[in-house]
Amino acid sequence: ANGQVERYNRTILASLGALMHNKPKGAWDDYLPDVQLGINTSVHATTQKTPTELLFGRKITNPTESIMNEVIDDISNGTNITNLDEARQQAKSRIDERQAKDKENNDIQKIRRKQFAVGDLVRAIRAIPSQDGQSRKLEAKLKGPYRIKQVLPNDRYVIEDT
Repeated sequence: ANGQVERYNRTILASLGALMHNKPKGAWDDYLPDVQLGINTSVHATTQKTPTELLFGRKITNPTESIMNEVIDDISNGTNITNLDEARQQAKSRIDERQAKDKENNDIQKIRRKQFAVGDLVRAIRAIPSQDGQSRKLEAKLKGPYRIKQVLPNDRYVIEDT
């Protein structure tokens, strides 16, 4: 379960980072509702449903529409909970299948590492030190491009500025 939470956190941070490009650094929380709406109304490849569909049994068609009014209407009209339970069970099955497939792909990736040659252009993971208590989560994660200058043993490389 923690892996799923971490995956959502990465999605939220990546989305906030994209929205925050060239914006004041302290204003990230102003964009959080937009990110939340985007995530909650996006069809997920694994479940083939949106999170709001799985939670409420309905799609949100208009951001200004009140979900709670729909839920209250459904309760008073006698929503078919069986369909919602079936949708959730189907989503769980798809998640389990996807996790097994992801594990298999991950195991294969560990075997096949990307090999670079002298002259290849690459980007390097950027070390982002935390200073004065400020979070660096929304900073650019990669730096470069760099050119491979020398190939060393054990997947190590000497790089130079381009």
